[in-house]
Amino acid sequence: MGGCSRRGPRTAGLPRSRLAVLPGTTHITLIDRTDRLLEMIGEFLDAPVPEGG
Repeated sequence: MGGCSRRGPRTAGLPRSRLAVLPGTTHITLIDRTDRLLEMIGEFLDAPVPEGG
């Protein structure tokens, strides 16, 4: 169930999406990385909207 497939990342066709990779982190251990996760969410929400999106 990775974030990519043979056809490309699952974000294809989602213009306002962004792939985030947290090395050494799983869906279970994500709760231990909330400091980095919150930083990434803030960066995403503060980023300008791309043209056409």
